Amino acid sequence: MNELGKTQKTPMTYEQLRQSPDEWRMLAMNNYGVAIAAEGREQRLKEAIEKRFEKFQHSSVAMMIMILTDA
Repeated sequence: MNELGKTQKTPMTYEQLRQSPDEWRMLAMNNYGVAIAAEGREQRLKEAIEKRFEKFQHSSVAMMIMILTDA
C-alpha cells in the first residue's frame, strides 16, 4: 500500500494501453512515443560522438607519426 492507503496498480502493458478508451491512454501513448524518440536521439548522438572521436583519434595518431619520423 502507498501512503494514502490505496494499493498501487501495476503499470499497464503497451497493448493494454493501446486498447484503453480513456484520456490516460492518450497521455501514456504520447509519453511512450516521446520516450522512444528520446532513445533514438540519444543513440544518434552517441554514434555522432564516437564517429567524431574516431576522426580526432586518427588525426592525432597521424600527427604523432609525423613528429616521430620528422616528416
